[in-house]
Amino acid sequence: MGIGKNFADTETLGGFYDWGQTWNKKLSQTSSNKTGLASLGIDLNTKINRLVNIVFDTGWRLRPAPDSGKKGAFCDFNIVVGL
Repeated sequence: MGIGKNFADTETLGGFYDWGQTWNKKLSQTSSNKTGLASLGIDLNTKINRLVNIVFDTGWRLRPAPDSGKKGAFCDFNIVVGL
């Protein structure tokens, strides 16, 4: 599959701050048409050769999520495998 010595495994640890603003053209019945989102956290990215990429993110919402009214912790995890 073309895997050689030049395709070493790598691990990266990082931090992030996300900010976003959303606008809806039509006013929703349950929330406003404008929402700001923000979060702060860390991520771990692991690459195994060039075939597998694993990402784990965890953080804290600095502003409440729309329609939930809650701040708090979140986590996401994904695995991508390719040939």
